[in-house]
Amino acid sequence: MEKLWSSYVSGNLPLSITMKKAYSEAYNIKLDWLCMTEETVGDFIQRMLSELQSSGYDLDVTDMEVLQEKFISEKVIINTPVPYTELSDALVKIKEQIKESISSDYPENVVATLQEIKEKIELQLAIMG
Repeated sequence: MEKLWSSYVSGNLPLSITMKKAYSEAYNIKLDWLCMTEETVGDFIQRMLSELQSSGYDLDVTDMEVLQEKFISEKVIINTPVPYTELSDALVKIKEQIKESISSDYPENVVATLQEIKEKIELQLAIMG
């Protein structure tokens, strides 16, 4: 939510798009994977300000840090598909194996095979994500 806050403060976050779409674009995450508010940025800001006022804050004198903390505390759940998570884990492991094989002076064909596997995993992740 920090990227959205920065965009909002700088005036670069359109008030008419949904928070979900804004988050998806800011963090390059598929919309389908996000579980969060479907309200527009403008409606979200209004709700946030109303909640602060209801909690006793005078918005004319409230520090910007309070507004920022309220904004970025909005709950975002990312439901990443299991195959994507498993491939991501495999990519980390294969990168570790490549590093180990290079530092341990494995034969070139072993390193090349590991590189090919890494590239296939990266391609599949790109297709999925």
